[in-house]
Amino acid sequence: MHIRAVKMPRIESSLLLSDVKAKVKGNVSYVKVYIIFRDAMKMISSYRANVDFNNKFITARFWEIDRERADNGQECLHRISKLEWREYGLLKVFGFPTKAEAKAARQPLLKWLATFFFVVIIVACDGYIAYILSKVLPMTLEEITNKAIEKTTIRLVGKGALADLINDILTVNQTRSTEQEFSNAQCQFTPIETPVLYLLIWIFAPLFFMLTLQVIFAFVIKRLVLFFVLPFMFPRRDRVRMIFLYNKILFNRHKERQRSRARIRFVADRWTMDEVMEDGGLIPRNSWIKRQLLDRLFKTGQCIYCKERNRPRKLVQCPDCPATYCDACVQELSGDCYACLAQEGLVNSART
Repeated sequence: MHIRAVKMPRIESSLLLSDVKAKVKGNVSYVKVYIIFRDAMKMISSYRANVDFNNKFITARFWEIDRERADNGQECLHRISKLEWREYGLLKVFGFPTKAEAKAARQPLLKWLATFFFVVIIVACDGYIAYILSKVLPMTLEEITNKAIEKTTIRLVGKGALADLINDILTVNQTRSTEQEFSNAQCQFTPIETPVLYLLIWIFAPLFFMLTLQVIFAFVIKRLVLFFVLPFMFPRRDRVRMIFLYNKILFNRHKERQRSRARIRFVADRWTMDEVMEDGGLIPRNSWIKRQLLDRLFKTGQCIYCKERNRPRKLVQCPDCPATYCDACVQELSGDCYACLAQEGLVNSART
């Protein structure tokens, strides 16, 4: 409703997806890069080609457009009711995951569970083997003792002075004993148990971060990329997307207000509203249980204009008819009761 076409050359330096695919066919390194960044390329292509791609998140830029229209005196939203949030499927950037995002996390969760199960088995086997070795190795310890006694005797038999001299020099009579001990303790490797701190830091901590970033908060990372990285890369495209979402909500509100005014005129003309208000069913409308208990605990009231349910004490009751309005609708109608205007004939299908 307020888009203005600006004809000017688009200055963007980018690589087309067809060019990337052509390079992938002839280079193995490009194949690896494409496999790693395949999801990112699909997101960028969808972001640039389809203006309605994941375009259901209300951001600060959305309300900047609303304030800009209000300052210019144009029709604006001012707020989005809870009914409109549910009906149009609107979300917040840091809100809960949608059904599609939760469904997309099933496969990463299964992969993480398989990895976690495999790691637990390896750690358990490692601890079991270390325990078995610590019990078995002491039984294989062997010690060998070798004792030996050696006697050496050399004697020269002869006569004469020379023979006696040589006999005194060469005669040997000695005993030598040896005792040696051998053990295989030095050949055995004592098993070292993996420290618990090492397991926590290098095995289970990375698994925890994988579960947090790749499974639980994977949708948050994608949203951060979608609403902070891509708008920084393509600022004009981001503004076009916000304008498209704003126009869609504003157009749907116009249609919903037309249906609401037609419904109020129908009720006011036949005055069936008063019959509904008087009929309390099992619990009368003016009973103490209805006013003091049910109306305080539950949202039993409803704005006749926007159909948003609320507690009766938070609704504005028209003094001349049973119609009730919320504060936002009272401001939108400038304090007038549309049901009373329809009864007086001041509004109709041609003049609302």
